[in-house]
Amino acid sequence: MEIEWYEDLVSHIHQKYPQITIHGFSAIEIDYIAKRSRISVDEVLKRLQKKGLSSIPGAGAEILSDRVRDIIAPKKIDTERWLEIHREAHKIGMKSTATMMLELLKLMKILWNILTILENFKMRLEDLERSFYGHFRAKIQNY
Repeated sequence: MEIEWYEDLVSHIHQKYPQITIHGFSAIEIDYIAKRSRISVDEVLKRLQKKGLSSIPGAGAEILSDRVRDIIAPKKIDTERWLEIHREAHKIGMKSTATMMLELLKLMKILWNILTILENFKMRLEDLERSFYGHFRAKIQNY
């Protein structure tokens, strides 16, 4: 879907519910729309703002550590691109947020501890090792 589809969506919501503040489209989505539409991020933001977009969410801020992002979401935009998109939003007077899934990082640490305990007791769980442990072992160990 290209920019026109998103403009129609935002415009429809804004016209039908003028009392609400539209807070939508993460940096990753803005990046996608720009690439798909072959226009700049600045143009995407300005066009959506003109249709009623007030602010953008900070989804993905937990991945502002490129090391973490490479482990949990290697296909998402990198830190510099995320920051660049938020800077562009702020330049045109659009606000943004930064949200982080800290629980995910805690979960990874807990999982690593559990797997270490299992390894120490020589309790090899082949299915677990094949599906998860083998893939993340080196990455988490080096984190």
